[in-house]
Amino acid sequence: MFSQVRSAARLIVSATTLAGSLVAFYSSPFAGALPLVFDNEPESITRYRLQRLSTEALVKEIRAAVAAEEFSDAADLVKIGQELGHTIPPDVIASTIEPTSDLVWRNSTGFAQGFIYGEVDSIPSIFGAVAADYFVFGDVRDTYTEGSKLLVGADYDRSLSVPPCLESPCSLQAQARSTPERQS
Repeated sequence: MFSQVRSAARLIVSATTLAGSLVAFYSSPFAGALPLVFDNEPESITRYRLQRLSTEALVKEIRAAVAAEEFSDAADLVKIGQELGHTIPPDVIASTIEPTSDLVWRNSTGFAQGFIYGEVDSIPSIFGAVAADYFVFGDVRDTYTEGSKLLVGADYDRSLSVPPCLESPCSLQAQARSTPERQS
């Protein structure tokens, strides 16, 4: 009988401790981080951090993003901050808009980088690489770079070097077959 009472006492103490821990956790600021464990979305993490941030600290973060020329991040901070009820000064909001000349320069250099080198690290560079492939410049570029590696015995990417070499003669033959001959 004594062992049954002791087991019941342990069960009551364990249940009380568990209930107390749950109440303490859900009343703490860490309870807001619980959905982040399951969602793992950057925006929800940012929202969680911004809810506990003062307006002065938020303005400091926005200015740091503008100084680093991360205009889209700064604009997102302004948007989320305003949704959370922070009053952000108008001059700080105005500073988050990227100057047109910088925007044009960034997009055109990205396009050129994608077109000339085939390196893709932004949306404009993707458009540049696709345009180069469309106008056959990308095939010539890939054949040159991967063919040079092949000739010196370095590692090369077969998927980039072989298709342009095969594609051009095959497409020329297909075009020749589909073009009707002129009758004189």
